[in-house]
Amino acid sequence: MSIWGQKKMDDLWYGLGLRFLPKNFSPNIFTFIRLALIPVILYFIAVANFSFALISFILAALCDALDGSLARKTGQLSDWGAFLDPIADKFLIILLAMFLMYYYPWPLLLFFVLFFDFLTGALGLGFLVVFRDRTIPSANIVGKAKMVVEVAAIVAVLIWLLVGGQLLLVVSAVFLAAAALLGYFSILGYIWEVYK
Repeated sequence: MSIWGQKKMDDLWYGLGLRFLPKNFSPNIFTFIRLALIPVILYFIAVANFSFALISFILAALCDALDGSLARKTGQLSDWGAFLDPIADKFLIILLAMFLMYYYPWPLLLFFVLFFDFLTGALGLGFLVVFRDRTIPSANIVGKAKMVVEVAAIVAVLIWLLVGGQLLLVVSAVFLAAAALLGYFSILGYIWEVYK
């Protein structure tokens, strides 16, 4: 997403309700809510309650959008938030992909999505260990697009599990393939940023 697009999105979320939050409300609260929702979503998937899994996942994805927007709009950007947000993203996508592999007829697509997310997370942690005195490169445009496509892919998979249908299965597969491809290019971009 471009800086202009991100600013417009931040303005939209702020206008829709973020401005009514107390001034001392930390954006990290949305990140902690997202982390707390992960076991809830996994439980619903494990018991094949895909409607509640879908609702919980959409709420978690919404929290992901809100934390960054609130931080930027209120000037509450922090190193802790920049560190915790991608970790929450990785846990959310990797664990859901692992659980959904049991139900999905093409689990290799889910495997590639979780593999590239895991690899990105491992590179980030490795970067932290090796270069402690430098900041981790922030997500580039490909990385941000990857997260949006991953969310769309998981929503599509959960909807397919709810209602079935060949068209929804194909749509979910296309989103998963696109997410895996973006994951691959995101890693290349990340390695290039680290190299620079």
